[in-house]
Amino acid sequence: MYSIIRYRGFEIHLELTRAADEAFDVTFQIKRGTEALGAQGGRIMTARCYGCRAGVPSADEPRL
Repeated sequence: MYSIIRYRGFEIHLELTRAADEAFDVTFQIKRGTEALGAQGGRIMTARCYGCRAGVPSADEPRL
């Protein structure tokens, strides 16, 4: 599944890929142009979470 969420000048790109039964790999990027004068946009942050379960994470799983 791939989705783009637009929120307050940001674009959040989200991709879920099934890794196992009831587990997903999650990749997301948050994109927004820089606000410095003369600078060009394109700042991108990327993170990947392996084995995230659909629903609430257990106590031993890191939260995003």
